[in-house]
Amino acid sequence: MAPPGEGFGKPKPVHLNGVLAYISKPWGLRPADRDKDIQSFDQIKEGMTFREIVSLLGPGVQDSLSGVGMIFWGCKDGRVLVTARPGGSIDEKTSYQIRLQGRDQRHKDVAELARTLIADIEVSGQEVKVALTKDSDQAKAREVVTYQVGGMFQWMGPSGFLPRVDFTIEKIEGNSVFCHYYYGALPEGLLHYSDSGSIILTPDGKGGVGQPATEAKLKEAGDGGR
Repeated sequence: MAPPGEGFGKPKPVHLNGVLAYISKPWGLRPADRDKDIQSFDQIKEGMTFREIVSLLGPGVQDSLSGVGMIFWGCKDGRVLVTARPGGSIDEKTSYQIRLQGRDQRHKDVAELARTLIADIEVSGQEVKVALTKDSDQAKAREVVTYQVGGMFQWMGPSGFLPRVDFTIEKIEGNSVFCHYYYGALPEGLLHYSDSGSIILTPDGKGGVGQPATEAKLKEAGDGGR
């Protein structure tokens, strides 16, 4: 199997103001590029210049196929620093953020959001009727919307569309709705955290959602929730 990016051009070092600023290459940041040490990443603070970032972390990586111009630095612990290509001097303060994406790490937060967000959920065969407690892009608060497998209902907060949670229905078995979720947390300083995973929503018999359960919890209970 050909290596990623083969046939799309070779990596190209890019210098800005005499400094090796980033490597432009097909598909951008790869697992091997997530090699920056944790101590250096911990020194990133607000108000730095592009030159200071490069001095601390070394050259970044840009996806030569995207045409977007974003530059990335990957840390060994999963964090990724993202900034735009400088339009002027690299000694000017630049805008950037640190992203961290988890997998099945924020079930507690997602479960709490589900309990407070879902006003009513009703399962009928292979359809799910959902009403949210708040307005969304899809419906007004308390308005019932019917979804089938593959459908998605979501809510985004007023502050830069965060926090945000999406539930995509993957299957319906009995009274249980198996969903894939995406959760975007409110920023903590420079850190923008997101998480995705699996969760099962089950009506509580009172019009609400009850306690969302993970696949693992359902198996531990001997599939009693199905």
